[in-house]
Amino acid sequence: MHYVQDKDERSRIQSQASMYIQKNPEEAAQTLQELQLASKDTLYLIQKKMLRFGANINGSHTYMAARKKELLSLMDQEGLGTIWWTLSMPTWMWSDLRKLFGEVPDKLDSESDDTYVKRLMSQAKDKHLKNPHIVNEFFLRRVANFVQHFFGPNCLESVWTWYRIEWQKRGDPHVHGMASLKNVPNFSFLAKKITDGRRSLAVLHWIKSKTQNANAEYFDLLQNLTALPAADNMIMTDIIDALEDINTGFFSLSMIDKIAKIKQYILLVDAGIQCDNQITCYRDYILSSMNPIVPLPNDANLKERDPHISSTRAQVHPCITSYDDFVRNGTCDFSSPESQTVYEGLLNFCQRHRHNESYCMRNKLCRFNFPKILLSTSVVTVKDILYKRFR
Repeated sequence: MHYVQDKDERSRIQSQASMYIQKNPEEAAQTLQELQLASKDTLYLIQKKMLRFGANINGSHTYMAARKKELLSLMDQEGLGTIWWTLSMPTWMWSDLRKLFGEVPDKLDSESDDTYVKRLMSQAKDKHLKNPHIVNEFFLRRVANFVQHFFGPNCLESVWTWYRIEWQKRGDPHVHGMASLKNVPNFSFLAKKITDGRRSLAVLHWIKSKTQNANAEYFDLLQNLTALPAADNMIMTDIIDALEDINTGFFSLSMIDKIAKIKQYILLVDAGIQCDNQITCYRDYILSSMNPIVPLPNDANLKERDPHISSTRAQVHPCITSYDDFVRNGTCDFSSPESQTVYEGLLNFCQRHRHNESYCMRNKLCRFNFPKILLSTSVVTVKDILYKRFR
């Protein structure tokens, strides 16, 4: 898989290099010594022109920057995306893909079920690695069918969809996508109101902590404040500095202005709570994040996950299920026991995060902050994220 990808990238680089030389014949005639003696400004201009051609090379920095620009332009014209989604390929486990490689060998009389499954997986792995063109085309069509179904008129109908494909370390394709659904609330407006409300709540708690006199006329207004969400991570330094200013801060105001200011903050908090309810209600209507298994796994609320059982000797991986047969035999009804079993298996194998030292662990901590505390209801978390910009 990596060989095919590398060969394709090299071919693209060579074609773009030839195109650059055709478009810039004066630079093509320059010798290596002339380039070495060229000024920094000249080399910068040459590099800048080369970068435009690099945008046509899959995986390059300029290619990714161009795709990002496309997505940002799409959101500027058509509105923000509503849902972010990812799709991964379970290596050689798809039965529907294995059918493309020929007849599945029959089980030998002398074989146990476990030995037979291991032989099937070994053959599937060999075919998978030797036929990357079939694997990629199958994956692309499966993604297209997913987008057409889930974001089509009979499901979560969308205004627009966007996705890009990348290849993981083991060589399998992986998709990141975004969609803007129809008939959705104005999330930008609601999110701003929620953020203003949370910041106002933080300010009210600060004022309460600084108010020493219980006889202050505004003291009663601060007695029934809701607690600050523990998961919020807001940068309040500038706001607090302004409130503490001796000349223009909160405590420099007259008592009438202080009361008016506190009432204004309370109104912002109430408006934020209403907007919070709108987002969580919509989210719970279209998405589910419940584990239907009763009782829940033993490690559901622990900081450490139990070892991941992925061996076929212990349990058959649910991705082996043939969804072609699953649909044809009539067991795809969501209320059927077969569907429930498949759903539970997929949830526990594919959706529960387990730590991987080379992927998510940084200084013995998970960079995704898993596992997370189980919640009975959906919540909106406000975080201030500072993005680094690289030249």
